[in-house]
Amino acid sequence: MNAMNIFHERSPNQNHFWLKNDLFHVTEPEMTKKPCKLSKWIVKAMIIVAVFIFAILFMWHKFYSRKIVSHKNFTLNGDGKRKTQDERYADYFILRKNKINPFSVNFTSMNENLCDGRTYLIIIIPSKVQNSRQRHAIRSTWAMTSSALVKHVFLVGYSLNTSWNDNIRKESRVFKDILQGDFVDSYYNLTLNILMGLEWSHLFCYNATFILKADDDTFVNTPYLLHVLQTNVSFDYRGVIIGKLNRDGKVRRNGVWKVGTDSYPFPHYPNYMFGNTYLVSRNIANRLVKASEYMPYLPIEDAYITGILAKSIRTKHQHMNGFTFWYDTPPKACDFLNSKRITATKLSPRMMEFIWGKINSRYPNC
Repeated sequence: MNAMNIFHERSPNQNHFWLKNDLFHVTEPEMTKKPCKLSKWIVKAMIIVAVFIFAILFMWHKFYSRKIVSHKNFTLNGDGKRKTQDERYADYFILRKNKINPFSVNFTSMNENLCDGRTYLIIIIPSKVQNSRQRHAIRSTWAMTSSALVKHVFLVGYSLNTSWNDNIRKESRVFKDILQGDFVDSYYNLTLNILMGLEWSHLFCYNATFILKADDDTFVNTPYLLHVLQTNVSFDYRGVIIGKLNRDGKVRRNGVWKVGTDSYPFPHYPNYMFGNTYLVSRNIANRLVKASEYMPYLPIEDAYITGILAKSIRTKHQHMNGFTFWYDTPPKACDFLNSKRITATKLSPRMMEFIWGKINSRYPNC
């Protein structure tokens, strides 16, 4: 019987696959006896790959779930839903439940009798250990106008240069206006330096009403500042921070002023005062220091202290014309004589002495 006859004798309902096999004289028993070895290997490989992928997904889910739980205060609300950007922003300024940044600065050199019962304003001046020339210029110029109502103190850390440390100790014994902390003198520790000054003012200048932070390249018109404070400023228990207000300051992720997203995840800082000079009412000095212990540390001193910490303790900001800022124009002596400026910045010691000489000359030509 030929192949054509076999084809016609098959039932029309028979599977076409087996019809095709009959055409080539392959019987059903022969097909079952010779399974495809390649197919078995493919199935095994697929099973192994599936198990491997499942294991990876399981581990990823376990890790991610742990991460969400550990940061649930910032990612999920009470209903378990993901928080909005505004909710996460508001939550960031709530003080943490436990201390994450303990303040443990010790004063290695200080004059605890610098302030007295008459002190109204204490000026804290952060300064590098080696900046003796700037400190001398301040003592011989605008700090000389300080009445019994005003005192100043220079804030320093310690240097890795032993000779500079020896010099600062000698300078402290002579002038009795230096407060030194037991931390390395560096830009990263500038925030720590100012917190030290606030804590010291709280402990040893208990009769003062205001604390002025001023960099050692600034010039302060202290008589006019006293007049403004005593006539135009009032505050309640929440305190006040006064200066040149910086709104929506951008967070830098690179360079000298970089801040990582782990410390501050938002693109802009809350409103804060430009750090060249600003005032803090003394009644919130210790509250700012205590708040810093429950917040991530940032080396951007002005944004951190007058922005983040200030928002955390819900104190007030008061913008005041006459305070300087980073991009301010160079000052003139007549600006101070005409009461147009309270402070100025980026002055060399020689420029301080020049302006001081013009202010005190008989003919300043203003």
